[in-house]
Amino acid sequence: MFENLACNLRLVGGFDRLVAVAFDKETITWATARNISMIYASKFSRAGTSSQDVRYGTAAYKSATKLKSLAVLHILKAGYKVIFTDVDVVWFKNPYVALQQYWTTDFVIQHDSKHDSLMKLNSGLYGARPTSDVISAFESIVDAARKSKSSEQPHFQAILCENHTIHGRCMYRNTIIRVLPSETFPNGGWLINNSNFFKLGAKSFTKITQKPLYAVHNNWVVGIERKIRRQRAHHLWWAQENSSCSRIFPDY
Repeated sequence: MFENLACNLRLVGGFDRLVAVAFDKETITWATARNISMIYASKFSRAGTSSQDVRYGTAAYKSATKLKSLAVLHILKAGYKVIFTDVDVVWFKNPYVALQQYWTTDFVIQHDSKHDSLMKLNSGLYGARPTSDVISAFESIVDAARKSKSSEQPHFQAILCENHTIHGRCMYRNTIIRVLPSETFPNGGWLINNSNFFKLGAKSFTKITQKPLYAVHNNWVVGIERKIRRQRAHHLWWAQENSSCSRIFPDY
C-alpha cells in the first residue's frame, strides 16, 4: 500500500518530503526505483521479508510495528521533526498544511476509538518535534515495546496517556499530548450517526460533521486486500498496475 500513499502525496502535496521506513522487499524495490528516500529497517533489525509475511496479529507483524517508532526515534535524535503516517492513511490535504493549526504542542496524534469518550491513541498518524520530552517519550515507548510481545501501539497509550492525564488531557512530563479531532482526522471505526467514514463516504461524512476533512485512517479492518477494496470503493486508490499514479482526486 506504500505505492498508493506515495501517489496520494503527489496529488495533495508532501511527496518531496516523503521518507519510507522500509522493511519489506516490495517497498524497498519500488522506492529505490523512484529515488524515494528510505530508512532501512535492517539498520535496526532483520528486514527484507515480503509484506505478505507480515499479517496483522502475527509475531512478524508485531515485530515490524516496533521498527516504526524506532525509526522515528532515530530521526528525532538527528534533530528533525516528523509527521508519521501509516500506509493506510489517506490524505485530503498536504500533511504539513493539515496539521499546522493543530500542532500547537510538541506532539499531536490521531484518536483510535469508535467514540471520543474513550481516550485511545493511534500510533499510525502523528506529528512529533525533536524536543527532549518527545525524544524521552519515544525512548520509553521503544524500550517498553522491545520487552513486550505486543505491537507498539499499546505502549503509546501507556507512556503518553494512561496515568498521565491532567484535566482530561494526556501529558508526558511537561508536554501536552494533543489528540487530533475525529471529525477532521477520523479513524476507520469512528462513529457518527452510527456510521463510519467508509460507510458514509466523504460527501455524506463532511455534510454531517460540517468540518474540513484532512485525513482518514483505513484501519479497523483486517487484511491488505480488504483495505484496498475499501479504498477503491471510495475512489481513494491511485496506484496503477503500470507503476504510474492516477491523477483523479474525488470531488467531495
